Amino acid sequence: MRGWQESVTSGEELGEQGQTAARLLIDWDASDALQIKFAANWWQDDSEIPAPLATDLLIQVPTSPVAPVLEDNLEIAEGSLDDNRAADWKCAVGEYHPERDLDYDSLALTVVWDLNDQLTFTSLTSYAQYEDGGYLSAD
Repeated sequence: MRGWQESVTSGEELGEQGQTAARLLIDWDASDALQIKFAANWWQDDSEIPAPLATDLLIQVPTSPVAPVLEDNLEIAEGSLDDNRAADWKCAVGEYHPERDLDYDSLALTVVWDLNDQLTFTSLTSYAQYEDGGYLSAD
């Protein structure tokens, strides 16, 4: 999917989706007394995150020596304030591109073994890992 936001200063697009997921479930009745369940999950998200929307600049102290510098460097493109797609990320984050870098995987194993009419052995084993690579990557 193409980006849905457009930079008011460079014309680049942002907002592409990059999500992938997989799941495996196995439910096995090995015998009347033994049941085994296995689950594996994995997902990855490297989508571009939304950038701040373009907003108008209101200088509170027009006599401040900083005001002309702010006005020159934060000029908003004509007509962008009425467009929900208008945004800018280059001026806020330098040479970086805002995107997710998330990974998750998990494994789970459940074993239920009826040893006799009064005694049941149950084993619950699991593993999970989540990695967050941050939200800014070099272009």
